Amino acid sequence: MTPRTQRLASFYGSIRRVTRRGGVAIAPFLDGFGAAIALAAIASLVAEYGFWLGPVWIRAAHILTLFALWGFAALTGARLLAAPNIAQHLRVHWIDILLVCGLFAAYVVALPFTGIGPLRDTLAYFVGRDVYTLTLADRLYILLIKGYVLATLLLGSARHGHRLLRTRFRPTGAVLLSFLAAIATGSLLLLLPKATVPGLHTTISDALFTSTSAVCVTGLTVVDTGAHFTWFGQSVILALLQIGGLGYMTLAWFYVLFVSSHGSLRDYAYVRDAFQDVTLIEARNHIRSIVVLTVSIEAIGAMVLYASLPRDPALLGGRPAWFHAVFLAASSFCNAGFSLWGDSLSGRDVAFSAPVNLVIMALIVLGGIGFAVLREATRLASSSGRPTFPRRWSLQSRMAIIISAALILAGMIGYLWLENSTSLRGLPMRHRVLAAAFQSITARTAGFNTLDTAGIAAPTALLLIGLMVIGASPGGTGGGIKTTTLGVSVMSALAAVRGRRAIEMRRRRIPEDTAYQALSVVLFAVAVLSASLFLLTVTDPGVPLLHLMFEEASAFGTVGLSMGATTALSHAGRFVLLLSMFLGRVGPLTIAIALSRRKLGGRVEYPTERVSVM
Repeated sequence: MTPRTQRLASFYGSIRRVTRRGGVAIAPFLDGFGAAIALAAIASLVAEYGFWLGPVWIRAAHILTLFALWGFAALTGARLLAAPNIAQHLRVHWIDILLVCGLFAAYVVALPFTGIGPLRDTLAYFVGRDVYTLTLADRLYILLIKGYVLATLLLGSARHGHRLLRTRFRPTGAVLLSFLAAIATGSLLLLLPKATVPGLHTTISDALFTSTSAVCVTGLTVVDTGAHFTWFGQSVILALLQIGGLGYMTLAWFYVLFVSSHGSLRDYAYVRDAFQDVTLIEARNHIRSIVVLTVSIEAIGAMVLYASLPRDPALLGGRPAWFHAVFLAASSFCNAGFSLWGDSLSGRDVAFSAPVNLVIMALIVLGGIGFAVLREATRLASSSGRPTFPRRWSLQSRMAIIISAALILAGMIGYLWLENSTSLRGLPMRHRVLAAAFQSITARTAGFNTLDTAGIAAPTALLLIGLMVIGASPGGTGGGIKTTTLGVSVMSALAAVRGRRAIEMRRRRIPEDTAYQALSVVLFAVAVLSASLFLLTVTDPGVPLLHLMFEEASAFGTVGLSMGATTALSHAGRFVLLLSMFLGRVGPLTIAIALSRRKLGGRVEYPTERVSVM
């Protein structure tokens, strides 16, 4: 060992001894230092992407981002040195170490292209360069730095969010808090000047409504998403609807159980309570499969849409085709209904494009059918040996598939019949069938439309209202009371009519607490819809009652279809719809979680007394 190597080893050993002895005292200092660096990183990113800045301020934001990068890298190294067990620390925080190593490798690779050497040269590089004359290599280097800083911020958010939700809240409170936090953050980002096209203005009401609609994957809008918001604003909406489709809880627990690899038994039990259809053993695989399936399906859908979309610049509105494809794929799978075109998909070259329509319909169905069904389908598809398709499906998957198919078929036939002389008039038969199928599927919480919804007949509006209230299937990205809730409620009613106490289907008995859950969700939906409709008639008496019913059902079912009344509502009416969207997204879920944590009945059984209900 050379003298220089010996000195380095001695220096490292001294640091390890000091940090391990003062680990308790150093930890708060490192946490405070990390919080300060995080605030600096957030300030630099928000300043550059949220405000219209001149070259001097852009350069200052770049320098602040650079300091954040150095700070995060130093913090990662300091926490590694202060760790009592380095091997355990590497297993838990491997992704932080990997990011630092990747950043260092990219820095070495970029040396020949950017000419950046020591630390002082890097700072001079950012101070001396004109932001308007940067080369491609310069922009890629800056983008790399921002990507590292953003990834570190997201990891820190997931880590601290997990700790807060696990230690302070029950699953019901965590669900509510996560949605409220996402809505508030999205509203603030949409209020930034650079999120809105120059010359236009986004009010607090507009930002709050749009953020709530995106997080609750509804799709109702009060401004034109494509014409009102810039690239940055549309990216914020894309992130919000993706978070709303998966849920912040899912992303946080994905970090805990998969990325960090240190999920405790309490973490697994928490996930079991938040996702009722999984056991304690399946919690990790369930969270991982949700994220993997979402990314895979959306990626395939985006690639097919990119190949199918026309390349007309007027149609794309100044945005590249790949961005339209990614936005549409995520919005479709998450059943959000947001589109970069003001008239959704109607009045465009894509309105009757078979590839575009079929891909979007497939994404809507896959997102709304439920992740439990998708997991079961992938398991059956990958199973070897003789096919056992009819016998291997669970009762929930059977109900979800059968009821969804029946509703799609009934909606398509009803739309063809009721709109034959109105919105479908003059169209060739293939376009009529395609449009009817699309409207039937999209009414099940997606919110896209290829025909003008404002011009549909009253019976058609009532048909769509019924589909919107029913919604998607449990565990999916859509809203509504759910298909299985409808199925269990109908079967409970039939059992009561036949004088049977047990609810049976396909040689299976459905527990009584499941029937109580279904009844609670139905009553909750009726109460919210009735109260909201009453308030809307008070706040906006000039709007036709049918239009108010349609907008309210669309908001509660997190659909996004509109007969044109949403933009005409008063601020009080918008708030009613906003509350309906939030309750429609989190209300049935929190009710189900709350009921699943309680045992029905008490220790004391009282005498029975009948009450007449007829």
